[in-house]
Amino acid sequence: MGSGMRQTEGETQKKESETRRAGNKTPTFRAVSDLSLPERFCIRFVQVFLCGILLFLTVLSACVTCTVYGGAEIVEYGRDYPLLHAAAFALLMCLLRQKNRKKAGSPVSARAKRAAKKRYGRLTVIAAGALAVWTLLLMGWAGSDSRLCMESARCLLEGDMSPWAPIRFAYGSEGGAQGYAYTYPLQNGLILYMALFYALFRSASPYVMQLFNILFLLLGMGCLAEFVKQSGERGQKRLSGQEQGLSGGLLLSLMLYLPFSFYVIFVYGTMPGFGLSCLALYRIGRYIREERGADLWIGAAAAAGAVLLKSNYQIVLTALVIDLAAESVFQKRRRLFGAALLVAAIYIAGSKGLGFCMERLTGAPVSGGIPMTAWAEMGLSEGKRGPGWYNGYNVRVFWENGGDTERTAEAVQSDLAETVSGMAADPGACADFFVRKAESIWAEPTFQSLWIQEVGGGLALLHDMKQSLFKKGGVLNTLYLLAANWLQTLIYAGALLWVLLEWKRIRWGNLIPGIIFIGGFLFHLVWEAKGQYTVCYAVLLIPYAWMGIQEAAQRKRLLRIGQDDRRYIFMRR
Repeated sequence: MGSGMRQTEGETQKKESETRRAGNKTPTFRAVSDLSLPERFCIRFVQVFLCGILLFLTVLSACVTCTVYGGAEIVEYGRDYPLLHAAAFALLMCLLRQKNRKKAGSPVSARAKRAAKKRYGRLTVIAAGALAVWTLLLMGWAGSDSRLCMESARCLLEGDMSPWAPIRFAYGSEGGAQGYAYTYPLQNGLILYMALFYALFRSASPYVMQLFNILFLLLGMGCLAEFVKQSGERGQKRLSGQEQGLSGGLLLSLMLYLPFSFYVIFVYGTMPGFGLSCLALYRIGRYIREERGADLWIGAAAAAGAVLLKSNYQIVLTALVIDLAAESVFQKRRRLFGAALLVAAIYIAGSKGLGFCMERLTGAPVSGGIPMTAWAEMGLSEGKRGPGWYNGYNVRVFWENGGDTERTAEAVQSDLAETVSGMAADPGACADFFVRKAESIWAEPTFQSLWIQEVGGGLALLHDMKQSLFKKGGVLNTLYLLAANWLQTLIYAGALLWVLLEWKRIRWGNLIPGIIFIGGFLFHLVWEAKGQYTVCYAVLLIPYAWMGIQEAAQRKRLLRIGQDDRRYIFMRR
């Protein structure tokens, strides 16, 4: 009898898989009572955690504004005005409610929706074109690790293996990139990526990479917007007819978020990694819905590629593995657990394969480099730039121990134990440290998007305009800071509204960007602080804020219709 039941269950799962692969996308919204206890617990746990973080950041952003200027990269703390943020938010709500009242009851034709989609598409292309023009006018790129990776790529192509030699490395030294890749073996993936461009474009490769960054920005934002739109089949609510016409507006809004879009100037793994991570997010989400093998392989490869280009994207990879494993339990689909293992295995294989290739190219074993715990010790220490910001500890401790990874790990472990003990002995000072650290990266509204251009040099074109935009006190700088400051608070508050207003209708599939954000927030509480590291997580809150503000603007109409009206259930899984 047991065997017969298992066979029947297996046949049912097989039919469901065939239906998914056939493209049946009919959403099946599950009431809370239909969810298993583990699924309900996980959903509520993430919601509570996310609400706590968003409430904290909303208050932080409304009360404090931090800025970073110049090559010294020192964080400056300034006072903000929460009443002004509250007044601006109230005014926005009034305008949106007025707009909704004018449009209430008016159906949107298919022709109007197509026209809106084309209009938003054209505006998105114009935005991308404007970024390309700005990039060509600026003709500059930031130094430090970006230039050292490019220099290492040049050396690799010319047969100079000094970056991989056990030579003592120091930033700003006369040796340039000598010993750099030996000290930072995690940069090997980015160095190979840069080598492809340098082989083709030589000295012009940084500027070509900036233009490619725009393509990766479009890829990432497009996949993120598509994930939000199509995750209606995984979670809580599908886009209504009018909202489908506005979905293109979400993509445009993401592109116009300049604190991140300006990072196309940054010749580093930030933008390519973001594009590949969002591609992985979208493809893995579609695999869960439809079980198409191509989606799984593309998603896994994209996630692995993002991590090899920039190691911080391991947070996205981990979230996707958790998503697949959790859904295998929630939906009782063992195939998804195998998919989770496959995603992890592809990343491990890619990492090992990269190490093998580098050993063949350089003729020397890939070093262990600086232990990861060194960044944790640095992230828990005071520094002249700011609490938890770069202070040179990781490079210094590595070479004080002869460039030996194991000896360095022991030294870091001793220092880390001493730091943690000191924090435990003075909880007040510990709390003050973490609050100041959070302010320096989450209440800096530009996320160093102007700083990364200010320190990049470039041509003298538009000199006065760039001085006004990049330098402290400039007219354009002041306007940009005011707009970014208000927008930052709006994003935090809007995302918080979405979680609260849609509390009972949110399902697991809607929370994956939030889980990635939580991971990034917790990671950088301990790790090295820097606005350029956290901006890619802040972007993931924009769709939540978009939905939360729209929901708040039409909340009265929702209450009259009724909470269970399925037209307003946002994203289904």
